[in-house]
Amino acid sequence: MLTKPFRAATLIDVVGDVLGLVYRYDDEAGHRTPVTAALDPAQLGEAPVHTAAIDREQRSRLLRAAEELDFEEVAAIAAELDEPLTSWLRARAEQFDAESILTALLDPAAEVPDGPPR
Repeated sequence: MLTKPFRAATLIDVVGDVLGLVYRYDDEAGHRTPVTAALDPAQLGEAPVHTAAIDREQRSRLLRAAEELDFEEVAAIAAELDEPLTSWLRARAEQFDAESILTALLDPAAEVPDGPPR
């Protein structure tokens, strides 16, 4: 479980647990390197969706809506965005998948698969 305020290391551990990643520790400082990439778009045959293009105001609204489990608001904000992000957010909202939405928004450089929720 991830509670606020959270540390980056805790977020990495939780995401690793959810995605079934195994980390290899390269040095004593504990930097983590994923051994497997469960969401490799090439393996899944799906195009990646980048959340970095979402402006600050929309990101803030999406985060608040996802945290409050207001999926109607998530879908409304998604309509303001470009494809394929609109479809990705709407699909997650229809599945009540706040966790995927929050994970993608908290790491805007991350690639998430474009397709139906799994």
